[in-house]
Amino acid sequence: MTQLLWLVSFILLQSTFAQNDIKIDQISNFHTKAQWKISNKDLKISKSSAQGPMVFSDIKLEGWSLTKTVGSPSVPFKSILLEGIPTDFNVEVNAVKVFNINDVAPVPAQQMPCRCDIIPWKFNVDFDEKSYNSKSREHIFVEYMGKFRGKDISRVRFSPVAYNHKSGMRFISEGSVEIKSNQKINVASMSAEDRRLVIFTADKFKSSLDRLVDYRTAEGYEVKVITLSEIGQSFEEVRAYIKDLYKKQSFSYSMIIGHEEIFPTEYVSTRFDENTPSDMNYYTLDGDTDGQRDVIPDILYSRISVDTIDELNRFIDKSLEFEARSWKDGLGKNMMIAIASDEGSAPSDVEYVRQMQNPLKKKFNWKSREFFQANSDSIPSNVQDRISDGSIWLNYIGHGSGYAWPSLFGEDFSTAHINSLRANGVKPIIIDVACQNGRFSNEARMGESFIRATDGRSPAGAVAYYGGSVDISWDPPAVMAIGAGVALSENNNRRLIDVLWAGQRYLLENYDDRQGALENFVWYHLQGDPLLNLNNLQ
Repeated sequence: MTQLLWLVSFILLQSTFAQNDIKIDQISNFHTKAQWKISNKDLKISKSSAQGPMVFSDIKLEGWSLTKTVGSPSVPFKSILLEGIPTDFNVEVNAVKVFNINDVAPVPAQQMPCRCDIIPWKFNVDFDEKSYNSKSREHIFVEYMGKFRGKDISRVRFSPVAYNHKSGMRFISEGSVEIKSNQKINVASMSAEDRRLVIFTADKFKSSLDRLVDYRTAEGYEVKVITLSEIGQSFEEVRAYIKDLYKKQSFSYSMIIGHEEIFPTEYVSTRFDENTPSDMNYYTLDGDTDGQRDVIPDILYSRISVDTIDELNRFIDKSLEFEARSWKDGLGKNMMIAIASDEGSAPSDVEYVRQMQNPLKKKFNWKSREFFQANSDSIPSNVQDRISDGSIWLNYIGHGSGYAWPSLFGEDFSTAHINSLRANGVKPIIIDVACQNGRFSNEARMGESFIRATDGRSPAGAVAYYGGSVDISWDPPAVMAIGAGVALSENNNRRLIDVLWAGQRYLLENYDDRQGALENFVWYHLQGDPLLNLNNLQ
């Protein structure tokens, strides 16, 4: 239930606020309050380049996300993920300072293409008349997101700005959201709950995994290795086995060893592809309930897309090298690489990639070598040299073809460049915001090439790669990549998959289109050791 409470008298909040930030207080076990205080000058209003049945304005507020539901007013928002279903919560807005702003209509969010297409020019904007003519101006929304490890998750989303055509735009510069419940209010977690790792592998790789198993066991992890001959050869057989195993004793981490031709995957329909290869449903173990599909994996997982025992051994060599920080040339341990297209707006890809890396610059004082498509020195040979010299973290955002990063100056960075990388430097963790590059089909796509790369007989390329298996959406993967950087900067005493999962959770909080946010789980796969230790990266 939601209700708008207008306070007649001025209330002076006792808390202090960072500029445009919110302060969340746990008043009691059954009462949480989110407060904000925003200066009028910090709400940026400018004429939008997108025009339609009315004159639209871009509404921006630093530090707040913008809603992206196509055709609806794009306004700043924050949200909180809580355990429970929407009816568990009574949510109210307390408006302390309110301004009605006439003759301003927020621009509608526009449909974006997948990241393999160029943003099209439109004669008409995407415009949802129903959203603009809603009867009331709503500041809060409570919706069901899914279930993680048996616990329901709901999102409380709130905005200081609300609009309808009849009444115009309302701006609450100072206010709060009160969340009350008859049960204890807990922030929803999507974290590992134990130190158990299960590795599922094609039979030929089993003995080669001993080194990695021994290493993780020495760290205190309980590791099982299970082969396909013990399970079955189809997706359905593997899924049934995993579900039964999880019921007997839950586990938090998993790896699959082998590409999709030797270890099965599922092919599902997504927004841009009817046959999206995805391992997600191996791990959605809560099951569908009350007509709601299970859409959040309960296990944090990866797939190592290798074809031969030599490829697996070199991958393990790279992982253990990273664990020991034993690179022959460790100068790149404080370096990042940022590669971005010259496309996009609000934010652009350049703005996105800087948001991905700024938290790491501030936390660790890491330096970033930037390759932006519009710059004449952003050519493949320079990227190749920088990766070979060593970097700990690499973010790419732009177009993808499966076999190349096209968003450079004049020429693609392709798998041919990956195959010429040198081996001695720090091998990066790569987060790739592009289409097609992360497919694990044994076709030597970008992710596979980075994982399998060699310099002579020595492993080169990347230590881990996180990318999409098909055409992917424009904004959600970028928001996820920002969240991964934020998570690592807040707590680097954690494992790689924990950081990436925190990025997915950040996406659920900071992208209002529920379907678009959840679909990112389907596309994205880690090719790397999920337990790669990120402790004390500085």
